[in-house]
Amino acid sequence: AVVYTVSKDAMTKIYSLTSSRKLRSFSNMGTMALSSLLLAPDGLMFVGSWDNCIYTYKPECGKVLDVVEAHDAAVSCLALDSDQALLSGSWDATIKFWPQSEAGIRNQPTNVYDTAAEVSAVAMSSRSPWAVSTSTTGSVAVFDLRQRSHVKTFHPHTVATACQWLDDGFVTVGEDDMMHVFSPAYNTPLQTVVAPGVRSLATSSSRIYAGGRHGVGVYSLSCRLLMSLQCEAIEEVQCVSVSFDSGCVAAGSTCGTLAFWTI
Repeated sequence: AVVYTVSKDAMTKIYSLTSSRKLRSFSNMGTMALSSLLLAPDGLMFVGSWDNCIYTYKPECGKVLDVVEAHDAAVSCLALDSDQALLSGSWDATIKFWPQSEAGIRNQPTNVYDTAAEVSAVAMSSRSPWAVSTSTTGSVAVFDLRQRSHVKTFHPHTVATACQWLDDGFVTVGEDDMMHVFSPAYNTPLQTVVAPGVRSLATSSSRIYAGGRHGVGVYSLSCRLLMSLQCEAIEEVQCVSVSFDSGCVAAGSTCGTLAFWTI
């Protein structure tokens, strides 16, 4: 198993879980903090940066294939759909939809959505043409990508920090220490649980992985805590990812530490 990471130190690093060592590191994507990373099925890597750009990267040769000045402020988050189209969110309070080209993404987005607040997270459904975003004002926005339209915005949090899609809905968390599960059809949550310190999310078909202080909480889709994956070496989980191919949960912390658990 291989782990790809980006950080506020403007570095991209690749680690082997098998040998527990760093394989490669790169510093050729600008000098500002790197906020987000996505690995596409074709092997290309997309990286969002605080310099307002989206970089397309080929990890096997360590080469930047394309750079697009995507936003008027820092790129804060990225999401990829099943057709490998890219969705980006930014501190400029917009979300943009980018079809892929052979060497990355097209220079102009096909759609731009205004959110009226800095975007903290975006997520796209792999089973339906829906996208969701969260913002620093606590709002959650839902988009219909098939119709290229904004469906609705509502405010379930004081500051919303993360969102992820489930099979038939989506989950959000915020600085109010609440986790909500929604259906796209309703503004009121189907499930709610107090989740102290949780700021980041990953999901599978049957589990929610919520990153917080000292580890990751594993929840059922009904928001019942099933287990806690703890690591005292990390102060607060900044991001979390799960891979069933490698049987691993990975988390990155605010202090720069990586932690891994076998599932």
